[in-house]
Amino acid sequence: MSDPRTLSVEKKRYIKAWINQAKTIADAVPKVQQQLELASWEASALSDAPDDVITPLSENLNSSLCQDLEVVRQALPPLPDVDTKFLTASSGSTAATSAYIYTITEQAQWSIVEPIREWGSRHSNNYLSLQDRLEREKEVLYLLKDLNNSLGEKFKQASNDVNKCIAGNISQANAGIAMRNVLEHFKGELFELARAYQREQKLKWLEIANRLVDIGTARDRFIAQEDKWKNLQQRLSKLAKGHITIEPLELKSIFVELIDHIYIVLSLVKTS
Repeated sequence: MSDPRTLSVEKKRYIKAWINQAKTIADAVPKVQQQLELASWEASALSDAPDDVITPLSENLNSSLCQDLEVVRQALPPLPDVDTKFLTASSGSTAATSAYIYTITEQAQWSIVEPIREWGSRHSNNYLSLQDRLEREKEVLYLLKDLNNSLGEKFKQASNDVNKCIAGNISQANAGIAMRNVLEHFKGELFELARAYQREQKLKWLEIANRLVDIGTARDRFIAQEDKWKNLQQRLSKLAKGHITIEPLELKSIFVELIDHIYIVLSLVKTS
C-alpha cells in the first residue's frame, strides 16, 4: 500500500509542473499576439490586392508565407483542449481530499498527546487561513445564489450568526439553527435539480448522484458526501437543540466543513 504522504507529494508535484508549463505558455502569449497582429494585417492587405500587383510576385510571396507557416507550426504546436467541466469536477475532488484531511487535523488538535495536538492545531489553522486566501466562502455564496437566491441569503445569515456567536453576541443554538437551515435547504435544492417531473417524490442521495453526476470518480466523490451531510446534520441538530456546547474554534470548524461540503457537491454536479 502506498504511503499517503508520498501520494500527496506526487499530486502536488504534478499540479506544480502543469502550472509551470502553463506559465511558459502565458509568457509567450504577448509575442504570439504580435505575430497575430502582423498576420492579420498581411491577410487583410493581400485579401483585396489587385491581380496586377500580386501575380508577378506570387512565387516570392508563396515561398515567404510557406516558410513562415512552417516555422509557426513548429514553434506553436497545437495545444490540448482543457475540459473546463472536468477541471471543475477535479477541483471538487481535490477539495474532498483536503476536507477529509482537515477533519483529521481538526480532531488531532484535541489530543492529549502534545506532538499530535501541536500538529493538528498548526495544520488546522493553516487550513482556515487557506480558505480565506481562496475566498471559498465567497465562492460558495455565489454558487448558492446561482442555485437559489434565497438559499444564498440563508448562507449569508448563517455566516453572520457564526461570527456573532464566536463574538459572544448570540447563542450557539441560533448559529446551529442557521447552519442546519442552509444544509437542509441545500439538499432540497439538489432534489429539485434531480427531479425528473413535477410531482416526483423525494429522491435518495444515490438517485440524485445518478442523475446529476457523470459516472466515474466524480460520482463516487458525490456519493461519499452523503455521509458528510448526515454527520453535519446530526451535529447541527444537537447544537440547534442545545444538547451540546462546543468551543468557538469547533463552531468555526463546523462552518468550514459546511462550506467544503457545498463546494465539493456543486463542483461535481453536471449542471454547475
